[in-house]
Amino acid sequence: MARHAPQPRRLRRLALLLAAALAACLSRAADYVPDGESGGFIRLAAGECDSADAFTVSLAKGDAPAAAAIRPQTLFARRDGGGWILYAGGWPEDLDGTYDLLVRCGEAADARLVRLPGVLHRRTRRMDVALLLDDSHSMRTTDPQRLRVAAARLFAQMAGLRGHIETLTLVAFNRRARLLLPPTPPGDTAAVDAALARLDASGATDLDSAFALAYAELDRLPPSRKIAVVLSDGRDEPGSYTFGHRRFAARQWPVHTIGLSDDIDEEALRMIAASTGGAYHRARNTEALARIFRDLAAALQASVTVGEWNLKGGGEAAFPVDDTLRLLSLALLDRADTPSACALQSPDGKAHALSSAWAADAFADLFAPAAGQWKVQSISGEALLSVTGSSSLELVPFPVTRPAEAGKPVPVAAFVLDGNRLIQLPEIVAQLPDGIAVTLCDDGLNADGTAGDGIFGAYLTLKDPEQTRLAFSATGQTAAGLPFQRLAYRDL
Repeated sequence: MARHAPQPRRLRRLALLLAAALAACLSRAADYVPDGESGGFIRLAAGECDSADAFTVSLAKGDAPAAAAIRPQTLFARRDGGGWILYAGGWPEDLDGTYDLLVRCGEAADARLVRLPGVLHRRTRRMDVALLLDDSHSMRTTDPQRLRVAAARLFAQMAGLRGHIETLTLVAFNRRARLLLPPTPPGDTAAVDAALARLDASGATDLDSAFALAYAELDRLPPSRKIAVVLSDGRDEPGSYTFGHRRFAARQWPVHTIGLSDDIDEEALRMIAASTGGAYHRARNTEALARIFRDLAAALQASVTVGEWNLKGGGEAAFPVDDTLRLLSLALLDRADTPSACALQSPDGKAHALSSAWAADAFADLFAPAAGQWKVQSISGEALLSVTGSSSLELVPFPVTRPAEAGKPVPVAAFVLDGNRLIQLPEIVAQLPDGIAVTLCDDGLNADGTAGDGIFGAYLTLKDPEQTRLAFSATGQTAAGLPFQRLAYRDL
């Protein structure tokens, strides 16, 4: 049977329908920009919720209706050109899975509802960590000072400061695997020390048995993020490695691996880390081992930046440590070929020193640091002093939604949160790449939303559109009345 050729009118209609569908795909009405663990930004384009004077945000899974009980503890909105930017944070900690975000524009029952499917990905914040420590005879040569013991102890101390790390498991492996410490709160220092004292460095190396034992211990714990860290200085001597990490990969449990010595089977350790979502680290010497363990533990911390200072020989600096900082991490990073050094004095009179002459001496982690003004004295060289910490108080810049153009003002905004509480009276400054500093305002006239709402904004004019990074700094007082300082960056 002959087919009729499509009529021109039908072709034009089809083309219009396709064009409309394509335009809808290219111009998204809303999107979501996550910002760390605490929350994220919902951007509503012009034409979406223009007349709204209030918003509610809730979660849903798939086609299910909104779950009224699952709402953020922190929610506020700011005008952005013709659209809106909403910050939603403080979600329940037991959320686990992928959720749709539902934004209701107004309080009326028939208010417009904007749905962002599958944009919020949450995993339970509880973590259980297993350390798998090589205890073969070769460790007597590779680690004669038993630095792996000190490094593991440091890891446990830092993990204890992380409220979401519920348990630490210690497994030693040589010709067989031994359970040094069953799942135990990492803050139990006596139990950790007693377990580490049982390392004796004897026998061969059997990593398969270590994975099997660690998996069994982690698997019997409640649902959580399971993480393993492996330290080894040699190869799997009893025979070929039989991929004992596969069950970790199947459960999406990351395994971070650390190689110590020149005889390490680096290819195997890289493969283990890559296939499980972990990272491989090479400790060229025992001094570097402590730094790697410190970095791994710090990666599990909710970290904030207190500030960064350029130091030259004889120069001075100072910074406040507030009562919300449970851990202070110091790093001295050389800016020249010659080593650098500096001295710090805490408010309680204690002295601390950093030196880049040895890698391990360029970093320091201070637990429960003394609150108050810390003083820094540069001794030699040129370096950047970076001060970070674990704290509930953070500076959060809004994402910049307009492309930067030379000579045209770009709206920027930021706020300070302590937990889920908005700090009302900080001073926030944005520093442009050319060094110009602009103080943000909360007066309702400077891209900051409503006057006095705790959101601070300004219009910045860039001389060079290639400048793509802004530095934000905030100072103020905590609820206890102590001075604080925070630093954050935002790309344009």
